[in-house]
This record gives sequence, C-alpha cells and structure tokens, in this order.
Amino acid sequence: MLNTKRHIRKIRWQTTQRVALWLLSFIVTASFSLGFLPFEFLDKNEEGLSRIEKFIQKAKADELTSVYVESIGLSTTTSRVTYTTKLNVTSGNFTGGNKYFIYFNMGLGASTATGRVNYQISYGGSVQYTGTVEPVASTVNNATEVSWIDVYTQPSTPVAITVGFKCNDNSMIAGASNATFVAMDLDEKMINEYDYYYNENTTSGAHSTTYTSKASITLNNADGLKDWLIFGMEDLQVDSATINAEARLFNGTGGSLARSQEGEDNAELFTFVLIRTYNNLVRGVTMSIQVRDDTTGANDHIKSRIFAFDLNVFNSHDSIWATSLTNINASWTQLSTLSYTPATAGNQVIFVSYLNDVAAANTQSNDRLQVTGTTVPTSWDWTTAGGGKTSYDTTDITQSNIQAIVYMNASTYSLDLDAIEITGASQQAKGRSITAFSTLYNHMPQIKTWRWYADEEDATPGTAYEAEDTAPPQAEMGKSIAMKLRITIDEVGGQAENNNRKKIYYSTGSTGPWTEVGRTVDTLFAWRYYDGDTGGANDGDDNTVLDATVLSGSPSAGIYNKSNSTGPSNSDHAANAIVEHEFSIENYNATANTTYYFAFFDEDLGLIPPATGSSLPNLTTASAYDLSIIVPSFVDLGSWQLGDGDYSTYTFTGPTEIVAPRDNRGQTAGDSSGWSLAADMSTELYFPTAPGYCGSVAFTGSGVDDMTIDFCENTLSAQTDYKIVILDTPGPDLFEWYKDGGGFPEGMGECLTIPVWIEENIFIIFGAETGHTIGDYWEFTAYPATNTTITRNNNYWITNTISGKYDAPTTGISGNAGEYMSSAVTAASSTASGKNGLGGFDFQPTLRTYNASVAGEYTGVLTFTLT
Repeated sequence: MLNTKRHIRKIRWQTTQRVALWLLSFIVTASFSLGFLPFEFLDKNEEGLSRIEKFIQKAKADELTSVYVESIGLSTTTSRVTYTTKLNVTSGNFTGGNKYFIYFNMGLGASTATGRVNYQISYGGSVQYTGTVEPVASTVNNATEVSWIDVYTQPSTPVAITVGFKCNDNSMIAGASNATFVAMDLDEKMINEYDYYYNENTTSGAHSTTYTSKASITLNNADGLKDWLIFGMEDLQVDSATINAEARLFNGTGGSLARSQEGEDNAELFTFVLIRTYNNLVRGVTMSIQVRDDTTGANDHIKSRIFAFDLNVFNSHDSIWATSLTNINASWTQLSTLSYTPATAGNQVIFVSYLNDVAAANTQSNDRLQVTGTTVPTSWDWTTAGGGKTSYDTTDITQSNIQAIVYMNASTYSLDLDAIEITGASQQAKGRSITAFSTLYNHMPQIKTWRWYADEEDATPGTAYEAEDTAPPQAEMGKSIAMKLRITIDEVGGQAENNNRKKIYYSTGSTGPWTEVGRTVDTLFAWRYYDGDTGGANDGDDNTVLDATVLSGSPSAGIYNKSNSTGPSNSDHAANAIVEHEFSIENYNATANTTYYFAFFDEDLGLIPPATGSSLPNLTTASAYDLSIIVPSFVDLGSWQLGDGDYSTYTFTGPTEIVAPRDNRGQTAGDSSGWSLAADMSTELYFPTAPGYCGSVAFTGSGVDDMTIDFCENTLSAQTDYKIVILDTPGPDLFEWYKDGGGFPEGMGECLTIPVWIEENIFIIFGAETGHTIGDYWEFTAYPATNTTITRNNNYWITNTISGKYDAPTTGISGNAGEYMSSAVTAASSTASGKNGLGGFDFQPTLRTYNASVAGEYTGVLTFTLT
C-alpha cells in the first residue's frame, strides 16, 4: 500500500448551468488494470422488497346504519334524587369501536312558575352532561326545548346511551316530552374531512357583545357541488336573567338562525342546536357557531360543537331554506313546504328547524311536521304539559327543531312545517329549514390504490416507478415526461353508475384548491392529458376498456382516460365493485421542486375521497429542469498482462459503472432541445516509475542554521527552486517562502520543531522555534517524478450501450462508432425533435487501451461533458 501521507489525490468537480463534468481516475494494477473513482448509483429500476398486502372483505351495507329512538308523550317525575329515563338507546343499536354522530332533542316543563328541571345524558355509566333549565316564564306547565350533538366512538363492547330528567326543586312536578334521538354510523362509509367534519371548542368564558366564532370547521374538501347539513351547538351558562344570549351559524360572510333568548334566572345551564342546509359550499369555507350577549353581561360560553356532513353521499336528498318572515296565526299556519321524491323506497331522515320571533312575553306556540298530511313523529305536541312552547319576553327569538325517520316509497311527498299561536299575538317565523335525505347510500366512490408507470406507450404498463401508493423518484419527474397513473376506485354505497367519468385534478396542497388537468393541447395548465397512441384496435385509446388490470385487489377493468370529455360510454362502475382506471398525463408547465397531489372528481358527485388508510396520488417534480449527469467515481477496468496482446478492451458494466445523462428541460415549441455527451481523456494515463525528490539545502546568513527537509516526494511536473526566509522573530519565529526566484512570497509559516507543509508533498522542520536571525534563508531544488504514460492517442473509444431509465425511449439517440481520444469524442447525442432525449439514461461505454510499456498503477482523468 502507498503511504497516504505521501500520495494525496485531488479530485475536482466542475459544473455550470448546462454543463456537467465528470472527472474520473484510472488506476492500473501491477499487471495493468484501469479504474474509475466510485460513485453512488441512484437508478431504482427494481422495486426492492416484495410488497405483501392483506385484503379484508366485509359485507357492504347499502344503507346508513342509523339509530332512531323517540319518546313523544309526556313523562313526569317528582324525584330530586333519581333521574327518570326519557330516552334509552340500548347497546344493541351500536357497533363496538365505531364512531357515531349523535343528536337528541327534548322538551322540559315544570309545574311551578319558578321550578327548575335537571337533564342528563350518559354513555353507559359515564355522565357526559348535566344541565338545568327553568322552562317557564310566569306560568306553569309550558315547555322549553333543549338539544345536543356529539361525535362519539363506542367502546369495543358497546354501551347504551340514555337521556334522563329530574326535579331540581322541592314541591314540583318535572315533565319531559317530544324527545327524539338520532345516531348515524360515521365509520361505515363516511370519510372524515371529506364526507363529514366535526370540531368542538371547550374554552369557557364570558360572552362579549360582538359575535365571536367558537367551534369552527373549515371544509377544505368541499368542491362547490355538494350540499351540507350543518349543526351548531352551544353549552350555555346563564349568569344574568335580564340579558339575552345570542347565537348563529356563520359561513364566513353572513349569519343564519340568529337565536336570542334570556334565561329565567342565573342558575341555568343548558344546550341548544341550530340546524340548516347549505347548498354547493365551496372549498375552504369556514363554518362556525358564533355567540354574543345583546348587552354587556356575563352569560358564559362553556362549550360549543359544530358538525357538517355531505348530503350527496345519500341516494336522494332535498332541502329548502327561507329567511323571510311568516306570520304564525291562531290556526295552523304552513311555514314552509318541501316537495320531496325519494329515488328509492326506504327510510328517510328529516330535520326541520325554524326561529320564532315573538312580540310579547309569555307567548305560547305549538308546531308540527307533517308528511303528506300525517304528523311525524306521531303524537308530537307541545301542549301535552298543559301549555306550549313559551317565550320569556318580547326580545326572544327561540329556535324549534323537529326530527324524524320515516319510511317512504319512491313517490312524491309533501313535507310541511306548521305552527300555531296558542296565546299572544304577532309571532313570526324566520330562518325556516327543511332537509330530507335517504338512509340508502348514493354511488359512493373511494380511492383505494394507485401506482405511477413510466411506459406510457404500452397499453398495459409494466415499468413502475415505485411500489403501489408510493411517489415516483423525484429525479425522474422532468418536464414533458409522459406517464401513466393507474388507480383503483372502490364503490361502497351499493349503487352502480354508468357513463360517468372520474376526472383527474391537481394541486400543490393535499386539500386543494384543485385544477382540472388540461386537454392534450392546452398550454395554460401545469399538467395536461397525454395521448401518444399510434392508433389501432384497443391500443389504449381514450374511453376504451383496459386491456388488463395491474394493481392489487382484483379490480375490474375501467377505461383509459386521455381526455377530460364528459360521459364516456364505457365508464361503468358496478355496485360494490373495485374498478381500475388509467390516466395518461404529462408535466407541461409544473413548478420545479414542488409536490403535486392528484384528486379525482365524479362528474355528478364531485370530489372523491380516499378510503380510510388510503391516500391521494402525489409526486415531487425534479429539483431543476436542466441537464444533469451522474457518474461513477471509481471503476476497476480489470487486469491485462503485458504480452497478452496489443491492447486491453473493457466495457463498463452496470449498475455501478453507468454514466447517467439526464434531460429534464422538456420541450420548447413542441420539440426537445437535444443534447451531446462528450468524452475526453483530459489527463493521460500515467504511472510514476520513480518518485520526485529534493536536493541538498544551502544556508545563507549569520544566525542559527537549523532548517532541514523532513519529507519530499515532489509531484510537480517540472523542476522547482525553493527559498525559505526568516521573516520575524516574535517566538515562535516566522518564515516566508518563495518559488523559482519569484519576487513575491508564495506563503508563510511558523518555525516549528514538527513538520511544516509548504506544497506538493514537501515538508520542512526547524531545530528550534526561536533564536533565528531575520533575513537568513535556505535554498534547495525539488525534482519531479519520472512517469510512464499511455498517451491520449493510445486510448480508443469503441462504442457504447444506451438504455432509458424506467423505459425512457432512446429514439433519436446515437453513439460514436469509434475514435482515438487524442481529442474529445462525441460519446452520445440526441437529436432535437419531439421528446427525443428527454428523461434519464444509462450509458455503458467500451474503451480500448494500447501500448502499456511498463506494468504498474496508472492514473488518469476522463471528463464527460453534457451540453
């Protein structure tokens, strides 16, 4: 082995904006071998470890698992100790581990003018909430409505949910009526933050006199096509019986359902829910429940919640919303009506809400929901306690909610919201909302699995960039690179859909905003469809059925998508089926070094969510759209024994000896720019047959003569004279040194008793660090090494093999047929036409070396230049 102190190689890298230089060293062994400097091979053409997947198929219900329990008639109690159960939703209604949206509504009354009623909701034995409300003004047996929402995950062994009530005061009778409970299984089909959103705010504090947002949700995956049913709840503590607590739903620009009501006394703690539908909400809208007091006071926000779900996931839905004032008369008055036609016979969920703007204290009213003349829930009546729903004073605007689940046929029904004045006058309804939806699901597509492929020209791709659900290598994502995205979409709603395209969109954020991929000829989009087919029967043309599926999960064949036209005739999706589709796209003008996400929109239903555990396809574009080259830093070219023949031939082998040129610049005016890869034997192969050395040292001066040469193995190419001069004597003393009689010093150092390097493997040493005389100097000559050289014109470039990474086409790329390397040779080149030369390539040259006269370790530099 060579002494590392005596043999130091310097390898330099040089790059410009459009030129990459490869510097490599050849090392020839004692019997004549060549070598290049080692490098890290970056091409990942193999997938690596085998992917093992487990697929669990469970029965797919076509209907929302909804729970509905009602207890409409009046129930009473005189107990101040034990809660009387008004609603008992047994554990058998629930699936362990599943998440449910929960809503309940109940009316409370008392037999005394100042009586208070406690109510409580419990999950199993765990109390979730306890409230107290004084439900009357100056009369008895009137009703006040309380309501509640939650998103609750049942434990693995489900528990019952109960709602109870009891007396808070002595000598009274507490009553509860019109109690209904609705729960919806969110885990069965719905995807969080796609099909539903939920949030709560648990920061307690006094209301201000300005509307302030509490619980809020941002619908990042709304798409402007879907209709959303919104629930907003506040848990309110009344601290002043003379100040109205107000609340409303707020969509970022305007408020709805502005409820305003004061408490009967400052001991009340209760909850209420505001409900309405918003149609065609756009992405990024923030929904919140806002609260305030009408004057300076101290009513407290304890907790608030907001929930929204997409009505489009259901087989049918419809709604009506009106803000105009409608007088409530002394006879039944129709406030709103909705003509509703279910698409399929089955259970329909109905939510009704309105505000009653009263004009006097102690007014009483009643309301009802009728489905084609029949009141639902059956026996719904606010007068069962002896009065009706009651206001506190003229400033009240009270909310009323009715909900039911009703079986309907596939025919038209009239859903009517009615109200009547019992006492008082000038009551007016506003903010009237009726929403109905089927518990049967709609066609519900969900993204399951995806994979990027490089061989766009193949009807059935086989060259994948990476494993399923994995982004492709960033280096491969240059401009104008055509590729295929295969994706499986699972229909979980139990509804088929025909001739409806799943369109591909892109964004730099995982939640949008989304831009549809452009047509093949569009020039205004970062991404556009690509169609490179040459024609022929079923060769991957748009809207033809896939030749074969390639993704896991045994999907059915969907279609090739090479356009964004609507209603493709072959795009059928059977109920409860996993279908594989293909999308051919290219990077037309995407920003470099940027991650892009790809979403899919159903033409009718809008944004398609990823299934639980799945993700959106994504990739990151190349760090720069330029020419680049990756090269090995060492290649052992083997051995050749002198006398075996006139020359040695070596062909680079993969994968560690591959030169990797890359063009990520894309096309300009429809064509690539082309490139040229040059190879130059920039440093001839040489073998140092005798090392360099230094001659004797001559001293001139009056002081101490103690400088000697510690080590000298000169690597310069020519003889060189050196002069060492004492510069100063501060201790340690200082010296400077000159070369070849130069008038300016080459450098300086300290006079040390350890070796001091000056240049090119020359070290000097002093006997002492002090005691020298300024101006004294030493002189010596360094003699270069003697080398045996294999000259440039004894190295011959024969040929090369070029293959595209990830099946990149080599059309228009050619290599040199052979040439001596007395000057740089064109190793390979690509013509500037179409997509010629775009992407990355593996290049394996063959070299022939002549006339090695002496066996030894030869070193040289081969430079590749890509322009």
